[in-house]
Amino acid sequence: AEDLTGLAGAWASPKGGRHDEQIVEAFHRLQLSGRTQLTIGAQLILNPSDAPEHDAVGVFSVRFRITF
Repeated sequence: AEDLTGLAGAWASPKGGRHDEQIVEAFHRLQLSGRTQLTIGAQLILNPSDAPEHDAVGVFSVRFRITF
């Protein structure tokens, strides 16, 4: 396996009268060995419907994966 970089976008229309939100996500996966990966990522949520007092919310993630 190889390293991988990705970029995605989404538009969500929640039910219950909440407003639409937009999401942009980017990640990079490092193949550390044949069975281990480290993925770092970031999401930007614009007009978050669950946090209407904010214009944007950032979510950052780190994941370590072992397969066997």
